[in-house]
Amino acid sequence: VSQSRYGWSTQRDDMGEPDQHEERSSNSIQQRTEQNVHERQQIEEQTKGILENSTKDLYARLHKVVKHLCEKISDSEAQFRNSIIGNICELCDLLRDMNISDDPEFEKTRRRIEESLCKIDPQELREDKEIRQKTANEAQSILDAMAGYL
Repeated sequence: VSQSRYGWSTQRDDMGEPDQHEERSSNSIQQRTEQNVHERQQIEEQTKGILENSTKDLYARLHKVVKHLCEKISDSEAQFRNSIIGNICELCDLLRDMNISDDPEFEKTRRRIEESLCKIDPQELREDKEIRQKTANEAQSILDAMAGYL
């Protein structure tokens, strides 16, 4: 038994079996640890689901603008504005930073669109049927490749 300077006394028994309080405390710690592990797993699963949905949304956005371009330029009589290409380029720029899961397939698709469609001059699409058809084929090829991600 020891006396502290505040008048409290404590008794330490370093020998012998742990008392019931220590056992309950140990069980409580183990239960909390198991609960924390379970909660962590739930959070990881939810986060994974959120990232998957986010990536699907990014694909859907790209798909929408590429499909619009493909539909317009596949019809040789259809008219379109210069912004049809500009919108694709702006979206590609924006989505570069929105790929929070760093999905390499998404980035590969985004770069493909940027490199093959953003460099097209809308006026050339109007004037040159061969470039227009080639671009329509490339847009359709991109859409086909994206189909598995939607």
